[in-house]
Amino acid sequence: MSNSKIMSTVSTSFKFASEKVSNNLVEYIRRENIEMTEPQMKMMLNLVESSVQQAFSLSCGSIEKTLKS
Repeated sequence: MSNSKIMSTVSTSFKFASEKVSNNLVEYIRRENIEMTEPQMKMMLNLVESSVQQAFSLSCGSIEKTLKS
């Protein structure tokens, strides 16, 4: 498998993780009747998404180095 396909798969995995965490947070907030406005919830979900994207960006170099060795 080529390195670009592997990196694409890793990227997809990070995106899936972000979506799963976001969905689980929304379910938890609703199940526990935590008071949160829609704008607050959107801000929280944006934070989750941007944090996972940042983690992917910061780990890309290390992953690519490992694939080249």
